Amino acid sequence: MKAIGIASTLAATSFATENLHIQYSKYLAQHRKNYLTTEEYELRFINFAKTHYAIEKHNAEGKSWTLAHNTFSDWTEAEKKALNGYIPTTRVFGEKSQKKFAGKNQDYTYLNSVKNVKNQGSCGSCWAFSTTGSIESRSELRNDSFTPLSEQQLIDCSKDNNGCSGGTYVTAFPYAAKYGLESEDDYPYQMADGTCAYDATKATHHDVYPEVPLFRVNPGDINAFLAELERGPVSIAIEADQDAFQLYKGGVLANDGSCGTQLDHAVLAVGNGNEGGLDYVLVKNSWGSNWGEGGFVKLGYSNGTAACGFLNDPAGVNV
Repeated sequence: MKAIGIASTLAATSFATENLHIQYSKYLAQHRKNYLTTEEYELRFINFAKTHYAIEKHNAEGKSWTLAHNTFSDWTEAEKKALNGYIPTTRVFGEKSQKKFAGKNQDYTYLNSVKNVKNQGSCGSCWAFSTTGSIESRSELRNDSFTPLSEQQLIDCSKDNNGCSGGTYVTAFPYAAKYGLESEDDYPYQMADGTCAYDATKATHHDVYPEVPLFRVNPGDINAFLAELERGPVSIAIEADQDAFQLYKGGVLANDGSCGTQLDHAVLAVGNGNEGGLDYVLVKNSWGSNWGEGGFVKLGYSNGTAACGFLNDPAGVNV
């Protein structure tokens, strides 16, 4: 096979090429993938082999986090890029946070809204999932009840954003504050752009917003960020197009530049702590529970900077 010749030119791994084909076959079965042409199989195998080498190389370096194969291992760069739908904006809204960190670490994974790890699929709708995640979790903290909210409504109806082609919670929050959001059951996720079908009679959560409903944290202000996190989960934007993040399996993804800081993906900060001497923020992703640590990742921070740039644009619901 042509793929064998190309893969064999890659730097040495712990598997011979033949064994790598065996491992790829197991990978395809595990992830229920099936490629019907030799050409696509060869392309996917090459991607898998490159990913395998990157994982082996990283894990041999003994860093504070590990990588592993996941559903993205044989994806093309274009397919991976489509996941990252955060579009940075300079639009200003809400109050700049002035709160002070009391020094208490948080872990909101006990909330049903946080336990409920969603999967955006191949639609670049991360911004919508980060928005609903903030509102769901803070509403649960306030009202002791959880209603999954509609990302599809935001994709279809929040016209300051671009649906599956990307957007930002910076403009999605004001939309949700003005119109409310329907439940996920009433307006289910389609993983595709659609026509706005908003029904105001079914919208909920108008009542969770006080007079000034939104906040932003100054970039790099870790104390203000942690103070807001003491009050509830916070929407954050990160760079997510590097192997360090996409193939993350466990540990603290260190603030060492491996992840980059060019914001392209929106997620949700749901806790913080220290592991192995490294301070981290616990982050809920929207790539399903089979990614990372059950759908979560620990991102390190130090000296006002943060892994994947997560301190560059935090924002959320002021309840």
